[in-house]
Parts: sequence; C-alpha cells; structure tokens
Amino acid sequence: MSIIYNEIQPSNINSTQKISYKQGNPIVNFLIGTQPHLLDAGSVRISGDISFFKDSNKTKPTTADQLGIDEKLAIYSIFEKITITSQRSRQVIESVNHYGRFLASYLPQINSKSDKFTHGNTLGCALPNYETQKRGLVDFPATEHGSRFCLNIPTGFLSSGNMIPLSANSLGGCEISLNLAPDSQVLYAQNGSTAGLTDAFYELSNLRLHCELIVPQSQTDLPPQGQLT
Repeated sequence: MSIIYNEIQPSNINSTQKISYKQGNPIVNFLIGTQPHLLDAGSVRISGDISFFKDSNKTKPTTADQLGIDEKLAIYSIFEKITITSQRSRQVIESVNHYGRFLASYLPQINSKSDKFTHGNTLGCALPNYETQKRGLVDFPATEHGSRFCLNIPTGFLSSGNMIPLSANSLGGCEISLNLAPDSQVLYAQNGSTAGLTDAFYELSNLRLHCELIVPQSQTDLPPQGQLT
C-alpha cells in the first residue's frame, strides 16, 4: 500500500480567509471527497492560526486586560460540536455535543503535566497554568499569523483505528463539521470584571485539514463492507 498525504481547505471559507464566531462564521466544514482510497481516521489533524482581540478594532490584549482562556483546553475551547457525515447518503456517522465538556474530562486522563509542557504546548498551545496560558497564547504579540496550532480531533470515529473506505459504494466521502463556540464561552476575565472586554473575540485563519489516504493495492487491503466499529 502507498500513502497520500492530503491537505484540505474548508469548503465554506470566505474571501477574507478569516473565520470567527463574531463575524458570522460559526461552522467550518471540511469535505474529504469520494475516491477509491481509505482514510486513516487516526491521522486527521486540524491546523491553522488563532488570534485574540479585546474589541472590534482588533486591539491586542495585554496583561493588564485580564483576558484569559481555559488552560486545560486551550485551543480546544473553541470547538462546541463535532459532526461527521457521509457525503453520499448524508447520514450522520457521529455527532459530539458539548465537545469542550467532554475534552475537559478526557484530556487530563490521557496527558500528564509534562505532556502539557511538551507536545500539548507545541500542537495545541496548552500550558498547565492559567497565567502562563494567558501570556503565552491570548497575549501573544501582534504578528501576521498569530499563534499556530495543529490538533487531532478525539472522537469515537476518528480514534477508532479504522481505515475508512471513501469509495462511491461505501461512504462516498465524508464531511467533518466543526461548530465554533461563542466568544463568551471561550474567553473570560480573570479578575471577574468584564469592563472593556465585552467585545473580545478570537479569530481563525489559514485553517486546513490534514489526513493520510491509503491507496489499496488489492481487495485484501479493503476493510469488511457494511460495518464500522
């Protein structure tokens, strides 16, 4: 078998290449089209840039502004719901509501503090302390790209270890939809005062879905038809 490394842009991206809940883009869709290949579900990653602003003029927050984000979830805070759908039948394969609540219990069980400092910080901009999380992510100096991340998406379907057939006589491709959480659920005032922070929001750019596609060489490489575990 050979491997194709695939990179996909959101199918509903706007002309500015910027996505945020505040600006009316609450859902991001990635479409993995119909093709005679197998999707390695465990290889799916979402990458992009994220920036935080304290008002509609896109003013970057400072330490004095007390604008923070949950240090347990970090970038994962922005996802409210994950839905995976068959492109051919439009049947919902999996839908995870209240995604942040699920990850708040799940992530601490599979990661140690040292994990947070290493790959958790590199991939998801996570740090185990609320103040370092604020200064390292929310107060990140104004740059062209903001803070960069590359996340796996833990769900039953994507963490199953299955090779997903994308051919027309099976799923016919699949669509992964990410519902973004409202800004008020992602960001909070560390001192309890929202003065000057009522318009604070986050903004995403350069979003991509990365995955590995397996090219089967024979029928023996294909998974059994009719059921996914």
